Amino acid sequence: DANDLMVEFFERFSIDLNDYDPYRYFLEEGFNFFSFRRAKDRRGNIPLRVGMLYSALKARRWDTQAFEQATFSDAPLYERTEDIPIDGYKIKSR
Repeated sequence: DANDLMVEFFERFSIDLNDYDPYRYFLEEGFNFFSFRRAKDRRGNIPLRVGMLYSALKARRWDTQAFEQATFSDAPLYERTEDIPIDGYKIKSR
């Protein structure tokens, strides 16, 4: 579950999450009859980027407005697995 990952991320790295709203980035689990009445910015349609996590880690707090206004590249950092400089991230083929 993505929201469980976020809770663990905030706890592990001691990040202030007062400005964090999971419903901006993730849909609610299960069916909620009243979810159609939720504000448009709380319907899980805002993409959560790795750059947001990195920025929160550096700042030690979640800043929704700053992170959502920042521009993060959609381009992949590496074209091939072999280009990744960390040995632990290599994919072993059969």
